[in-house]
Amino acid sequence: MIRGCVVMLIAAALAVLGGCGNKEGDEFVGKWQSTKGRESVEISRNDDGFVIANTSGGSVRPGVASAVYRDGVLEVESTGRIESIPYDKQHDTIILPTMTGSATFSRVK
Repeated sequence: MIRGCVVMLIAAALAVLGGCGNKEGDEFVGKWQSTKGRESVEISRNDDGFVIANTSGGSVRPGVASAVYRDGVLEVESTGRIESIPYDKQHDTIILPTMTGSATFSRVK
């Protein structure tokens, strides 16, 4: 009886502790501002993926994209191809694909 209770307590503790910690891709979640302009985006979780919303001008505008976390980057489909969004931990920045190449965004604190 006591042994069964101990096993149950250990299993419960492992279940609780297993839910703690960062999930893959947490570094991308938040509000980001272009380092060269007024553009801004907000990245949030959506089920197993991410949503990237254009928040330029203070309100969400059309231009919401879905992304998935794979191999340390977010991947988003753009104009029929997959674009990668890398995160630079040292500078706390991301690089978003644009129509003219790419743009660096820093985290809004």
